Amino acid sequence: TELSAPISGTAALFTAAFQVKEGPAAGTAVQIACSGVKASDGSEDINMEAVPYSVKVSAPKLSSDDRLAHLTVSNAEIRPAFQPQILRYTASVPFSVSRLKFKASASDSKSVVFVNNPALRPGAVTAAAITVRAENGSSKTYTIEVFRKKEPDQKASSNHDMTDIRVDGFSLSPEFDRNITRYMVQLPYETDHVHVTARSADNSASVKIEGGENLTAGRDNIVKVICTAEDGSSRTYTIVVKRAAAEKGTEEPDSSKQDSSEPENLASEPEEELETVSLTEKTSGIVWWILLIAAVLCLLAGGFFLLR
Repeated sequence: TELSAPISGTAALFTAAFQVKEGPAAGTAVQIACSGVKASDGSEDINMEAVPYSVKVSAPKLSSDDRLAHLTVSNAEIRPAFQPQILRYTASVPFSVSRLKFKASASDSKSVVFVNNPALRPGAVTAAAITVRAENGSSKTYTIEVFRKKEPDQKASSNHDMTDIRVDGFSLSPEFDRNITRYMVQLPYETDHVHVTARSADNSASVKIEGGENLTAGRDNIVKVICTAEDGSSRTYTIVVKRAAAEKGTEEPDSSKQDSSEPENLASEPEEELETVSLTEKTSGIVWWILLIAAVLCLLAGGFFLLR
C-alpha cells in the first residue's frame, strides 16, 4: 500500500482476512500474528517483524424472521389473498376435496416450517395450520379454516345421543348411560355451583348446558344437558343437583317472621291481665255478701235462743 509522504497519525496499511475452522465458544480470544511486514519510504526499508492482533469471538446473531414468504393452495381459494402479515384465512371446498393441497416457504432459509394438514370433515369446519419457527426460536402460525360441503345425497343426522356427561368433582347417580336421561348429584352445603361437561356422539350435533349456578341449599336444583341433532331433533338429559341444607345456627334469622310475631304478643298480654283483674274484683264482691248474710243469720239465731 502506498501512502503519500509524510505518514502522520494512524493509517491502515493492509487488511488480513482469516477463517476459524472450529467453532469456538462466544468470548473466546483469537490472536493473529502477521510476519514479514516491512515499511519503506522509498529509500530505506523498515522491518516490522510480527504484527499481532487479538479479538474475542462474538456470539452469533440468530435470525428472528418467522414469516412465510409464499403460501399457495391449488385446490381451494383462500380469503383474503395471502400476505405475510396476515395469519388467519378461510376457504370453502366441495365435498370432493378431502384435504388441502398447499405449498409454503419461509422468508428466511434458516427457519423451519411445520405443517398440520388434517383430513377435512364433511359439513364442518376444519383448521389447517402452518407454523414457521425462526432461528432464534420465535414462531408464527398461519391458520386456514376450511368448510367442506356435505355429500350431495347425504341425509341430515338424527343422532342426539351423548357419549359422556360429567360433573367436575362429583359422581353421577346412576353412572352415565346414553339411554338414561335422569341423574342425581349430592353436594355439600359449601358448594353453590357445579361445572358440567358433555360430549355428543355425533360431531354434527350441538350441545347446550343450562343451570349449575347459584344452587339453592336444601332443595333440588335442575341442570339440563340438551343435545340437538343435525336434523333439529333433540334429547334432554336432566341432572338433579341436591345441595345440602345449612346446619342449625347457620341460617340467617327471618326478620319478617319476627316483625309479625311481636305485635301479637304485645296485644295478648294486656288482655290476659285485664281479664284476671276483672275476675278478682267479682270474686271479692261475692265473698263479702256471703259473710254479711252469715253474720245476719248468726244474730237471728242468737236472739231466738234468748227469747226461749
